Parts: sequence; structure tokens; C-alpha cells
Amino acid sequence: MVMEVSAGQKCKQDEFAVASVSELASSSSTASASPVVARFSFDSGAAELIFYRGSESNEATRVGLRNAQLFMLSPVESVCISQDSETCTEKSYSRGITIQFRKDEESRAFHCAFEQWKKVVQGRCLNNGTMSASKSKFDDKIEASSAKMYFHYYGQLLHQQNMLQDYVRTGTYYAAVIENRADFAGRVVVDVGAGSGILSLFAAQAGAKHVYAVEASEMAEYARKLIAGNPLVGQRITVIKGKIEEVELPEKADILISEPM
Repeated sequence: MVMEVSAGQKCKQDEFAVASVSELASSSSTASASPVVARFSFDSGAAELIFYRGSESNEATRVGLRNAQLFMLSPVESVCISQDSETCTEKSYSRGITIQFRKDEESRAFHCAFEQWKKVVQGRCLNNGTMSASKSKFDDKIEASSAKMYFHYYGQLLHQQNMLQDYVRTGTYYAAVIENRADFAGRVVVDVGAGSGILSLFAAQAGAKHVYAVEASEMAEYARKLIAGNPLVGQRITVIKGKIEEVELPEKADILISEPM
């Protein structure tokens, strides 16, 4: 999919039909018999990702692409995280929108278009096609602005609470660990992106020798408090605040667990 950028910084509109969209902080979703349209646009003078149902563009959900990042949760599910601000207080906050696709091919095409629009917005489409060099091992994979926004979002208790209260999601992870306790017994486990530390607690309950909960966001501090409140298993869990690409563990791990896996 090719983006067209004119001297006036206008991009060709790209539209995609998606199964549904929903705000992460809300239990409702935009899904009905009429299709949900996701459209990239420069109509307002700023690059936007607009979600609306059928012809109801007046009730659209708008996301500014300059401060937005897109993360794939599964072949047909992604989350778009944007950083907004309240103009009266200049207080920034993160907003998340979950996007459900009908097919993985449509998901890949959408991600491709998103990345190309982001490059235009950030001025990274250079005439010679070159990109700025990365400065660290972590930056080789993730842009600094993307990482900051991502960790800020998941460092908020509200979003961790939403995930924990998803009974099917949390219950499935619990069953996957506890029903395979023979694989965890006496093993060293690393929980990658531990968040609240819920998977670390499950692994310890399953008999892990020791669990290293690695979390880069501020949620690591809350995880320490939650784990300290469960002394029967907490003594076998160590919370490490940092990126998994950069931390060093005191021993070799036998098992890696992570919610995106």
C-alpha cells in the first residue's frame, strides 16, 4: 500500500472495514449490523485515524496519529494507544482503543497503512529512503516515544484493573499455569512484562522455585506491594523494574511466561 504525500502534506485516504472497536476503559463496543469503518485522513489539517459506523461520521471516534501507537495483540486484534491532554490543566493521559478485525490479512494491511501514515506525520519518510539510526538494543525494536507511551499506559491501575476483572482472560491464564504445575515445580520462571504480577503469583502457586517478575512501567511498584501481601508465595517472587532486553538475572531461567504469548 503506497502513501501519496503532496507538497501540502496531504495523504491519500485509506479506509478499512473492521469487525468492532471499543474503548479499553469501557465495557461497550461499536459493533452492529452496519460495518465499522476505520479511515486514515488529513481532512482536518492533522493526520487522524477515524472510526465510525456506516454513514454516522458525526459520531466518529477520532485519534490523532502524531501521538498514537498501534500494538498487535493477536492476528485479528490490536490496540491503538494515544496520548491526549486536557487543555485546561495540561494534564496528559493515555487512551486505548481495541480493534477487532475480520481476518488477519485485513489486520496486516491496516498495520502497514498505520506505519506509513506515522512515517509521514513524524517526517521520517526521507527522500533517499534512509531512516535515523537506532542507539540501543531496545531502540532497535521500539521507538522511544512508543515505549514511553506504552509503559505510561500500562503503568496505570485502571487498565490493570480492567484486565484483571476480565474473568475469561484471567481464568484462562490461571488454568494454563495451574493445570501444568508439573512443568513449573522446582523451575526458575521469568514473567516478561509482569504488570500487576498476577502470572508470577500463579507460577509461584504452581510450585516454581523462584519467579522473576520483569516490568518496565511504574506498575512494578504496585506489583511489589501486591506480592508482599501474599507472603506464602511472595518470598519466591522478585520484582525487577526494567526492560527485559536490558535486565540481568542472577540465574538462568527455565520457563518464560507472558500475557501476550
